[in-house]
Amino acid sequence: MRAEHRTELTECLKDLLIGQAKKPDSPFGIHDWSIKEASYDWKDRARTRIRRSDAVVVDLR
Repeated sequence: MRAEHRTELTECLKDLLIGQAKKPDSPFGIHDWSIKEASYDWKDRARTRIRRSDAVVVDLR
């Protein structure tokens, strides 16, 4: 699969998940807990956020 197709597929899946989460009867919610700034303790902050979650989706673009 070419890179541009993977990117399109990733965006499509992201949009579908967000759309489902917005429905009033959705069994899950989505929260963006991205770490957008570099820091010395980023690993600890990431671990804390992951531990608060029941499931984690990672987008490595």
